[in-house]
Amino acid sequence: MNTPLLASTFLGLLLLQCQPTIADEQPGKIIIAEETVRIISERSYANLLRQAHEKGWRYPRKQIEAGFRRHFEELKLQLLAQGFTIVYEDANDEKHPAEVGQEL
Repeated sequence: MNTPLLASTFLGLLLLQCQPTIADEQPGKIIIAEETVRIISERSYANLLRQAHEKGWRYPRKQIEAGFRRHFEELKLQLLAQGFTIVYEDANDEKHPAEVGQEL
């Protein structure tokens, strides 16, 4: 299967699940949590590793860990280039008003 297509599919499915909110102060900007981006990146990179393993390719642990970090950073850059706003969420942060309404 085409790897970019697979990564795009994962991204699309996860973005639909997380239902990002639109910032009131920045109309048209889609806000997505950094943790959501990390999950998307980890799942798609794990799939790439699975495909490589099926082909008999093996990588040292350090190289795999570096690959996970690199894949995450590259995905963030791609999302920023597409107009997303990536925010770091702390457990103590207040939720966006649109998110509070979705919990009901």
